[in-house]
Amino acid sequence: MVATFWIGEEQKKTYQYFEPQSLDYINFITLKDYKAKSGKLEDFYGKSIGVMRDAGGIEKFFSKRDKFKVFDVTSELQLINLLKIGRIDAIVTDSVPLLSLVENKFPELVGQLKVWEPEIQLNISAPAVALSHPKKDEIMKRFNKAFIKLMKKDFYKEMFKRHNMTLKYKKYK
Repeated sequence: MVATFWIGEEQKKTYQYFEPQSLDYINFITLKDYKAKSGKLEDFYGKSIGVMRDAGGIEKFFSKRDKFKVFDVTSELQLINLLKIGRIDAIVTDSVPLLSLVENKFPELVGQLKVWEPEIQLNISAPAVALSHPKKDEIMKRFNKAFIKLMKKDFYKEMFKRHNMTLKYKKYK
């Protein structure tokens, strides 16, 4: 079993996914007054873009990497500082945790950032089990039943609050 990874066509050849655990919306994020047509890749061609070094889940951006002036950094704090001082035009990352970090570490930027639509890509993460696993169906059934039960009791909401994290996830009723 794999604890969690992004659902992708290549992985579906080997794994079957459990219930999704998080939704990562990958967007361009700029200062509020930045001018662009939309959040599409081509609307940012030629611009200075900050990304996390060796970041996963932004393949659509990296497939056009040569169209941008890319700044690879090692922390989200560096990304925000580069944007704040004008060294980069935009950041490419999951907007939800980045905005949470801004709220906690850069209160002067709250309300001063723009998340551009449409998102560059949506990453859905979930645990997975090998298609060849002899007890795959039993494991999946038991895991999904327990997971949905916890989610209906706002498990994620409480866990994220306790650990001061922000993620988007599927809601269960």
